[in-house]
Amino acid sequence: MRPIRFHDLRHNIAINLLIMGVSMEEVSAWVGHSSISTTEKGYAHITVAMRRRAAGVLDQFMGYPLS
Repeated sequence: MRPIRFHDLRHNIAINLLIMGVSMEEVSAWVGHSSISTTEKGYAHITVAMRRRAAGVLDQFMGYPLS
């Protein structure tokens, strides 16, 4: 098993909190960023994936085929 840096654990926690629906503001506070924009810049790829997943759920709800 490779060594795990503290930063890696912190990053993993932030990603998983976002995936579980915790707000960006709460995640920012949890990981200790001084500004929410720092959190948004670092984890924008996660929120984009979450938005795409949400759009797929909405499409399915509205009866559109999943692509």
